[in-house]
Amino acid sequence: MALGRKTGGRRPGSRNRATLEREARARAGVAAALTTGVLPLDVILVVMRGGPEAEAITERQYEAACAAAPYLHPRLASTTLDATLRTDPDVLTDAQLAAIAGLGGAGAAAPPADPPEPGDLVH
Repeated sequence: MALGRKTGGRRPGSRNRATLEREARARAGVAAALTTGVLPLDVILVVMRGGPEAEAITERQYEAACAAAPYLHPRLASTTLDATLRTDPDVLTDAQLAAIAGLGGAGAAAPPADPPEPGDLVH
């Protein structure tokens, strides 16, 4: 009889046999495609570039490559870089300051907190 708590079974988060087998088959399939076959991204790029190689690829092959691509090729994720300047700006050379200013948002000065007055604008 239970003691008011779970006393046996598989630990939380552990994989069962079916999951382990499925992951092993997937790893083997990806490894085989990487070593012997043409990858989906290769097919998509050939069609994109056009030419005689693209004409040899059928519509069905292209659709299969598009469907398989997310499983073999990860998407590039956009990341935000939040960097701070750890060097005193007084010791930087003019070339280094120009390079920082040319980066746009990463090293550019923040806009003024309050909008300019109408008399401040020059036309």
